[in-house]
Amino acid sequence: MGKKIELVYEDKKYIVSIDGSEVEKLEDVDKAFERFKQVIKNNDSNNDKSWLYIEETIKSFENENVEINGQFKTVTIGPLKYFYNTGKVFYISESDMTQLIGGYGLIKFILETPGLQEKENIESFLELCKVAVENGANYRLSGGSITIISAVLNYGSVEFNFNYNKINKGIAIEDGSFEEFKKYVLETINK
Repeated sequence: MGKKIELVYEDKKYIVSIDGSEVEKLEDVDKAFERFKQVIKNNDSNNDKSWLYIEETIKSFENENVEINGQFKTVTIGPLKYFYNTGKVFYISESDMTQLIGGYGLIKFILETPGLQEKENIESFLELCKVAVENGANYRLSGGSITIISAVLNYGSVEFNFNYNKINKGIAIEDGSFEEFKKYVLETINK
């Protein structure tokens, strides 16, 4: 069952509420409407999967690097934090919070992909995702591979396949480790 989100005008004030519980009371109609839209957006999880399904799926991997917070519906893996209610995922360090691409799919990719189960490998992978996003690049995750997409790369993209330890630089596919792939990407996009 969905949540009932309301914007009501009463006693010369605009009241935003969720399931009858007041969220905020405002006098300005424009601010009230913006807040109303924000509450709708924050409560529209954009998740096809229920929290229970996600929680059970993640637990089934039995990865000691994963923390699940059922109360706030978050999943943490090293510096990565996934917020179920917004469907967003962030790289969080002491002085920085960068939104990454992928939501729950990023969490599942990490847990399913060979070579990404150890803490240092997870952190190295997430650092690559963070630096790529901060430098205007995108990435795509599929079938055990990460593809970095950026105009500064040869042929616009470079791919690493975790299953076969192969680097595809567009013109050639060669054997290589994830760290070699990461070094190449960082040297190229940080110019």
